[in-house]
Amino acid sequence: MELFTGKQLFILSIVFNGFFLGALISAALLIRAPRSLQSWMFTLLFTIFSLLQIHYIFFQNQAIVRYPLITLLPVIAIFLLGPVLLQITNHALNKVYQFNKKAWIHFVPVMLATVVSAIVILNTDFQQNAWLSHYYYNSAILNISCAGYFVFLAYFAVSTRKFAAAYLFTKEMIRDNPPAQAVLVIIAGMMLAFIFDGFTLVFRSTFFMELALTCLNLVIICLFFILFRYPEYPKAIQQMVEKEKKRRSYLKGVDLDVLENKISDLMENNEIFTDEALSLETLAKEAGVSKHQLSEYLNQTVRENFPTFVNRYRIQKAKEILIQNPDQKILAVAFDVGFKSKSTFNAAFSKFEGTTPARYRKNHQN
Repeated sequence: MELFTGKQLFILSIVFNGFFLGALISAALLIRAPRSLQSWMFTLLFTIFSLLQIHYIFFQNQAIVRYPLITLLPVIAIFLLGPVLLQITNHALNKVYQFNKKAWIHFVPVMLATVVSAIVILNTDFQQNAWLSHYYYNSAILNISCAGYFVFLAYFAVSTRKFAAAYLFTKEMIRDNPPAQAVLVIIAGMMLAFIFDGFTLVFRSTFFMELALTCLNLVIICLFFILFRYPEYPKAIQQMVEKEKKRRSYLKGVDLDVLENKISDLMENNEIFTDEALSLETLAKEAGVSKHQLSEYLNQTVRENFPTFVNRYRIQKAKEILIQNPDQKILAVAFDVGFKSKSTFNAAFSKFEGTTPARYRKNHQN
């Protein structure tokens, strides 16, 4: 191993700090009880940062020549970072958010990238003269990693937009709430790291790579102090967001109990949902509120959007008709409850009941 320059030793000390701090926090979150989605996602986040930091050490030591599979570390980290960031965002902004089977779809790209990269590494040769040859095994792995950066950028944009939509970046929130300030610092740090990584590829300079790692190290330190000061950090964000939503709410001055009764009467007694032309505006007018007030009520109180809310009533009515009128055609049932076509009826029925209308009727016949 060659002697390092003073600059390299300085960068390595920063990287070692980031690696050990990230690994230490990951271990602490793993042994902390009770384990939750929050702790698992933050564990993955710190693990990702640690992988990126330790890989720079392997890069300086040119260890990839002896252990080529090491180059999987940045590939896994880059593809995993976006989905993890999105899960942390969803959990922080929605107190009832649950990690379900659909959420696993977000982790399919990292699985595919890992398998493909491993196959490439085991079946191709190391490129000694390729750019960043001791960081990436060859140009194929470099291209896969570049694809990972675009995946991360897409997830980063979605997460940032979600935070912005939750009013987390307003002047009042940033000025008065340290947790919101921390979110801004973390997002800025990650964005800078991404930009510097891009500069690394464009200008072919490890200087920008070192700047990117320094930014990630600062993000790790910032997260460490945040979790130390706010052990239930996502809950602190949730409370801020809920408070701000109430302050900006369209439902100020609206009696929610009265609104709930009006909507229940319209849906259950008048069966307004059977009108295939029923819209958010129509239902709002009948309930005596604006469409913005009704939309907020459905999303915040009922926790369903308008189409899901209406279709739930339609499917419930359809189930009754299917059993009570076994000879009525499926298409006629669809029209009777407010659907415009058999295909949309079947899709909605399967979504709510996990089966088709025909199979449901057959299963409930005496």
